[in-house]
Amino acid sequence: MLKEINTFVFVFDCTSRTSFESIKMWVEAVRKEKAGNSFTGVLVSNKTDYSKTEVKDEEANDMARSLGFKLIRASIAQPEKAIELFRSFVN
Repeated sequence: MLKEINTFVFVFDCTSRTSFESIKMWVEAVRKEKAGNSFTGVLVSNKTDYSKTEVKDEEANDMARSLGFKLIRASIAQPEKAIELFRSFVN
């Protein structure tokens, strides 16, 4: 089923280091399933409005860059970020 999908959104909770560290596992699972076929990915840092985070912006930027993904910082308090996410698929 994943072989037919061309765009993936990988979301992590920036208040959880475990959530952030699991992203590489999920990306690798998609790469394995896609069997060498390219895909577009977007990395979303969620809960960015929280004051206590376990993942620094620099770390998220570095991961997105290393994966070749765009990074979007999102929060329920910023619904415009959802629009930015969907626009990133068409730009």
